[in-house]
Amino acid sequence: MASEADIQTIFARTPANRLIGSRLVSCGDGQACVALPVRPELIQEKGVVHGGFLSTLMDSAAVYAIVPDLAVDAGLTGVEFKVNFMRPGRLDRGEIEARSKLVKRGQTLSIVDVEALQEHRLLAKGLFTYMTQAPPAD
Repeated sequence: MASEADIQTIFARTPANRLIGSRLVSCGDGQACVALPVRPELIQEKGVVHGGFLSTLMDSAAVYAIVPDLAVDAGLTGVEFKVNFMRPGRLDRGEIEARSKLVKRGQTLSIVDVEALQEHRLLAKGLFTYMTQAPPAD
């Protein structure tokens, strides 16, 4: 298992996280929180945060609910996710947080529940499934 410092470093070095500007607020005990400062580049033509960026944020939060318990050389592959959008994210309402909670961790599949919030209001709810990839054999 990776240390908290290692996990923060991995998150910060991940190109997708750098691209959207997200940061890992916390992770551990089957939970994670990832924050996204909303900026004009994330807004779609109707003036709200694009759903793809919101889904990306939620996906990262889900992954980091699992990562602390993985073997150092193990990996994850997304299998499926479903997101229900409740209300739009807005440029003028501050950052968005995605909060995840591990629902079930199996030997192969893990399921994570995620909520995205802005100003403590629910923007989206999602369920994410990942397959654990075992470390390579020596």
